[in-house]
Amino acid sequence: VMAREQARDLWQIPNDCLAVGVPGRLTYQKGQDWLLKALTRLDLNRLGVRVYFCGTGPEESALRRLGESLGLGPFICWLGHVPNLARCLRAFDLVALPSRYEGLSYALLETLSSGVPAVVSDIPAHFPHEAARSQLPAAPVDDAQALANAISALVSDGDRRGKIAAWGPKF
Repeated sequence: VMAREQARDLWQIPNDCLAVGVPGRLTYQKGQDWLLKALTRLDLNRLGVRVYFCGTGPEESALRRLGESLGLGPFICWLGHVPNLARCLRAFDLVALPSRYEGLSYALLETLSSGVPAVVSDIPAHFPHEAARSQLPAAPVDDAQALANAISALVSDGDRRGKIAAWGPKF
């Protein structure tokens, strides 16, 4: 696993930026459109948040257009396919996984084992063990305000991010 500073340098993430990673194939299933709508409900500039989409897929063009139309362009970086992404997850202060449906989420397992906190959709696959439900901030699928609230709460609470980061590798 790459050190945090090395991973952030790789993608030129500034030290004063709160980086939100979004790993996953760019498809309807993964809920990135819902995430973009949720981001419009946050003051990303005040929060110092930048969002890094890691992946490609059939919805990439539509998602890029949606992000631009929502005025999110300055806050989003599209990294495309990232080989060995699990090695670089520490670049992020948190990861957002807004999947509408999922089997066992490898992205969640890799994120937690890297010691990175996550905000997730409230689907069974994100809670393979009851301990995860008590630790991870979650939002009902397609509820943009609830997802914005969950992200905002975690962005604003460094102690909680630290607790989830410490818990994740033990999970």
